[in-house]
Amino acid sequence: MGRAYRSRRTVRIDLLTGCHQRQVAARSWAPYLATVLSEAARAPWYRDAGVTGWSDLSSLPILDRTTVAEHSDELLTGTVPSPLRRKLSTGGSTGAPVLVWLDRAISLSEWRFMLRQWSTLGYRRGDWRVVLRGRLLSGGSIGPQVDRFRREVRLSTFHLSAETVERYLQVMDDYEGAFLHAYPSSAIRFAEICEQHDLPLPRFTGVLL
Repeated sequence: MGRAYRSRRTVRIDLLTGCHQRQVAARSWAPYLATVLSEAARAPWYRDAGVTGWSDLSSLPILDRTTVAEHSDELLTGTVPSPLRRKLSTGGSTGAPVLVWLDRAISLSEWRFMLRQWSTLGYRRGDWRVVLRGRLLSGGSIGPQVDRFRREVRLSTFHLSAETVERYLQVMDDYEGAFLHAYPSSAIRFAEICEQHDLPLPRFTGVLL
């Protein structure tokens, strides 16, 4: 116990005084970094980069929208079978969505985590949500697409504009008292369009980000 206490005390003093911060960070994150690098080495995109340790991070290829869109399959580690993964879209607030792969098992774990977080805002299972996120709706429509099982009213982020915003407001008014479930960028874009055109914002019980 004495050794553990001294170790924690040393780290705490280093952090408080600003001494050896890089060494402390490297020591604290080294096991996690090793795990991430080991997993990344399975993906063709990173395998060729030659990144094996902390000192190699500066040479890590920088991912941008174009790279992710054009090389999404090369970014896969291959440890998750095709039937157990799905493609998820970004919010599309910049005008063009980016599709990325997601492990279905992680998606379920994330959903349980989000439900727990939302419960602090008063959200309960069965409450309606108006979803303004990066979901590509069938037929490329604006929506709404209603899922009564999930209690979701889905609207397309990609069609949100000054010309279509009143349609969104109409749907949201029909579900007054629901929760707005949106990416921060999508929620901000929606609010800005309403403000620019002097349109009243709909009433939601809360905003789930």
